[in-house]
Amino acid sequence: MWRAPFPTSTVSEVLQACLNQTAIPALRERVAAATLEIEAATRTFEAAGRAVSFYLLKSEDFQVAGVTKEEMESMYDRMSRAGTPARSFYDQIRNSRKLCPMCNQRIVETVDHYLPKKKFPALAVSPPNLLPACSDCNKIKLASVPSDIQQQTLNPYYDDVESAPWLKATIRQSVPAVVRFYVDPPPSWSEDLAERAKFHFRTFRLGRLYSIYAGEEASLIRAGLKRDYKRGGSVAVRQTLAEAAQTRLDARINSWQTAAYFAWRDDDWFCNSGFDLIG
Repeated sequence: MWRAPFPTSTVSEVLQACLNQTAIPALRERVAAATLEIEAATRTFEAAGRAVSFYLLKSEDFQVAGVTKEEMESMYDRMSRAGTPARSFYDQIRNSRKLCPMCNQRIVETVDHYLPKKKFPALAVSPPNLLPACSDCNKIKLASVPSDIQQQTLNPYYDDVESAPWLKATIRQSVPAVVRFYVDPPPSWSEDLAERAKFHFRTFRLGRLYSIYAGEEASLIRAGLKRDYKRGGSVAVRQTLAEAAQTRLDARINSWQTAAYFAWRDDDWFCNSGFDLIG
């Protein structure tokens, strides 16, 4: 849901590095002979990204003539193998962001295929199909393929959802107080983009993830809010939360921190000692 820099390496460069690590002459020759076909598949994928139409791509159109699915997967194994020249391409993608663009919370530790290599082997080592990802988001997505446009998770190379606020939160008045996060699409979004954002949010279980972190954050600021309340009541508490919310908004418009602080600021119950019902 957050942007990542588009890869600068080409699929032919990656493929050649993988072939240089291939000790089986017959396999090397067959994959090399399919290079133009693999490059064409990558261009088709990129066109689908620009047109927001990954869901229209069919697995049968991304098989490689003369090369098995397992053999194309082995090219990716060579790319991801530590200590080899082809690994540099893997690391360029993995290191392009510190935080996972799918959740914007956990550290990037892996590279994920946007369209799974088992079903789209022609894209096994295509950089535009490879995303920096945390281990959890990588495991959650697995080999899923979108069946329609509204079930197409957001792609950090092609989708820009950072220019307007869409991540919001409300407070559940309970013991402990809970922050509930949700997607509130801005009016400028199309219906398809709004539904895709909601689908992405559900797929990667971001509501639960952000709620856990918000609970920890509330525990950390509780003592300071108690001092504010003794000094100036709910007005002082709201002022502290408002300043913190603005600071986080200035840094990142759609972080869970921004959404949580604005929700805390706007909730009368929370500002009037509800903050003390944490943990």
